[in-house]
Amino acid sequence: MAEIENTGQHLILRFSAAEKTGITQALDYLEPKIGVVPRTSPHAYQDLVLEAEYRRWTLPEIQEGRRSDIALIRSSLTGEGSCVLDQEQTWRWIRALNHLRLAAAGELGIRDEDWLDDKGLQSQPAYQQLVALTWLQEQLTAQLGSMDSAAKTDAPPA
Repeated sequence: MAEIENTGQHLILRFSAAEKTGITQALDYLEPKIGVVPRTSPHAYQDLVLEAEYRRWTLPEIQEGRRSDIALIRSSLTGEGSCVLDQEQTWRWIRALNHLRLAAAGELGIRDEDWLDDKGLQSQPAYQQLVALTWLQEQLTAQLGSMDSAAKTDAPPA
């Protein structure tokens, strides 16, 4: 899988061409399901009137944030070479990967933590995408902690 180097200020992601293609295919397959699969758009209110009002005011901003985060992943994967992410871009990748993972889990009907052991899911395309996206999100999240520490150490005294 991808190689991730942490410089303290940036993460450098090195993907093979096949990995870039795989991530792009996962984006193509799962992005249209975001907001459609129930887990990707949970209800804030049980009351239908309040829920409709809430969505009217918040949904456009939420959708734009999702589109923007996924567009960042797409643009990061274009071209040759590595993807270099600063702390804010790493957070955006993590958010986008979370949305994609929720879409994959919803597509697969996953409801609990034991999904890795479910043999019936392993033959479905969304399963392999979910495994790969989960691994990548975990790696980025682990590296983010080191970036946080480096940012605090490099900050000038207050």
